Amino acid sequence: MKKLLFIIACVFFTASTTAAEYSMIIPNPPGSSSDTVGRAIADEYTRLTGNTLVFDYVPGADQMIAAVKFKNQSRLSVIVGTSTMHVFNHVYKDSLQYSDAEFDHVGWIGWTPNVWYVRSDSSLKTLEDVNNRLKAQQTINVGVDGLNSESNVISVKKNHAFGSSAEIIKYKGSPQVLADVLGGHIDLAVSSVSSLITSSADDGKIRILATTNDVPIKINGSSVPTAHNILNVNQFNGAFLLSVTPANTAESQRLKEDLFRAINSVAVREKLSKINIEVNARDANFTRRIIQEYREKLNKLK
Repeated sequence: MKKLLFIIACVFFTASTTAAEYSMIIPNPPGSSSDTVGRAIADEYTRLTGNTLVFDYVPGADQMIAAVKFKNQSRLSVIVGTSTMHVFNHVYKDSLQYSDAEFDHVGWIGWTPNVWYVRSDSSLKTLEDVNNRLKAQQTINVGVDGLNSESNVISVKKNHAFGSSAEIIKYKGSPQVLADVLGGHIDLAVSSVSSLITSSADDGKIRILATTNDVPIKINGSSVPTAHNILNVNQFNGAFLLSVTPANTAESQRLKEDLFRAINSVAVREKLSKINIEVNARDANFTRRIIQEYREKLNKLK
């Protein structure tokens, strides 16, 4: 009898301490900045709780496919949200298959600068060279990895005196843009800063010309100038946030609290600083407010 009770107790203890698994939707391909953000948070979340976030990559359609898949999840799930998903789509798209109400925001992660870059052997040595080609009304192909990065080229097309010479080439994610830059299929690109971008620059494969940030940034020890000062048009950074599927349950609340702790950790701050994301973990109310403010700012570009 004692042996039987011991076995039952062991089974009960094991069942009660089994780690939980949640799907974590990443709206861009592996190697993207969304992937880097997701991995940093997932690693820290597992360290804090013993639970696991299982990655589900869903790129394409300006992240609408990922948003729709997320809202249709039958189980409590997590998504890495971006300014493309929560700001740019709402401004540029006439209709969306998802709404704000379908995201229970964990909190704000931080702004992420985009960069203008070319292949290392390109004749475009600086963004001033790009500016001069535009002034000469020579067509220049610019690859973008989403509406966020595309808005920076749209700003050039609408507000630069010779912006009509810029041709936008759209891709599903930054790894695909990078591949075509390296292959010589496009002249240059605007993309979010990812570990793939920084390592490619460090290996001498690409040259980073400028950043969409308001002030210069450092990449691999080198200062990157601001695109606004060279092109004299507004530029837009990206942003990251984290959300779960709406569910008024103790499990959902616990998941949100644990994820927020992960975002706010030293480990996540250090990992994301390597791709120039300055983590500014803020609550859901701040997240909703900054999303609305950014939509209002972007509407002025239309």
